[in-house]
Amino acid sequence: MKSRFAIFVVLLLVCLPSISFAQEQVTVPMTDNKGVEQKGEQWKFSADKLVVENDSEYLQAYGDVTLRSGDNYIKADFARFYKATKWIYLRGNVKAQIKGDFYDAAEAEFDLNNMVGWLKKGRVFVAKPHIYFESEFIEKHNGATYSFKDVKVTACDGENPLWSFESGEGDITINGYARLWHSKFNVKGVPVMYTPYMELPVQRERQSGVLNPEVGNSDRLGNRINLPFYWAIDDEMDMTIYTEYLSKRGFRPGVEFRHSEDVNTKGSWRADWLYDSKSYDVPDQDYSFGDTMIRPNHNRWWLRSKYNGYLGNPDWQTIFDMDLVSDQDYLREFRSGSNGYDATRNDFLDEFGRDIATADANERTSTALMARSWDKYSISAMAQYTENLLYRNGNNPSGDNPTLQTMPRG
Repeated sequence: MKSRFAIFVVLLLVCLPSISFAQEQVTVPMTDNKGVEQKGEQWKFSADKLVVENDSEYLQAYGDVTLRSGDNYIKADFARFYKATKWIYLRGNVKAQIKGDFYDAAEAEFDLNNMVGWLKKGRVFVAKPHIYFESEFIEKHNGATYSFKDVKVTACDGENPLWSFESGEGDITINGYARLWHSKFNVKGVPVMYTPYMELPVQRERQSGVLNPEVGNSDRLGNRINLPFYWAIDDEMDMTIYTEYLSKRGFRPGVEFRHSEDVNTKGSWRADWLYDSKSYDVPDQDYSFGDTMIRPNHNRWWLRSKYNGYLGNPDWQTIFDMDLVSDQDYLREFRSGSNGYDATRNDFLDEFGRDIATADANERTSTALMARSWDKYSISAMAQYTENLLYRNGNNPSGDNPTLQTMPRG
């Protein structure tokens, strides 16, 4: 029925000067730059009212206008479609999804063949790598490139994002970079930094570059900013370097190294360190989390890892878990952020299916296990080391530590 209706529309265009359709559809085939129709490429119009002028070059649609082509769609209150050029002008509550990216605008115009065009009072959400940008006027060029003036760029959801950049002008190329001129870096809408020019990676695929900055504030740590750098070493290895600064405590660098050489091997190794400006030799209610322990050490750190692999032969399965920390307060203080306790725990559970001790646990266990199975029997060896934080940093005499360690055993 739809194909017959499309033929009927063409006949009417020849015979009648003007005709309107209520709540109907029109199919628009796409053509290449030589006018040859592209197989399988077509947009289907639907609207409350479609008006076709015989002596004009366009079709007009009114009310609940919708165009669909596969998973792509465009919606608006009004549309004017130019038949020869395949350009479409849209006005009022313009919304679109094109190849997984989302558009909102008051007005827009697109070439339906290649989706170049412009948006007024527009907002674009690129699902991968999850980035928003909005501006009074956005141009979309070939090659998934956008240019704009007076733009706001962020990777955070919500009307008042945690962080954003506001720039006088710039451009974004997906799978390339966002180049911004005369930019302000905002935290919750408040400007905190200015730069005349900057570049940010905007990648759908894995590529080295600076990751989204993390900012925050607390009475205990002061102002916090973390600028992670991601290094895609090769297809099997990557590294993230964390450069975190805490205004009340100092510089807290960290590193995360991941590798997966084959289907039987993967590992995640993480470490961070802080020379803390704050320590206490007697219990301090403001910093001791309500217990009676002390923390006289300035050098603070956390080493943790998960590893699945084999020794020599894939049949010799090997598991290694490490969890070592400098003091009882460290994980309770540094729970948030991409290199904090909560993110580490969630990543370990997702990637390896193995948990780590809670942030306030005073015993932390590291384990090494090797095993092999045959048809009728198996063999395994395991060693464990348990760190008891109640006997660290002068809290209790280390000689009184009752913690039992598991030596290698089969």
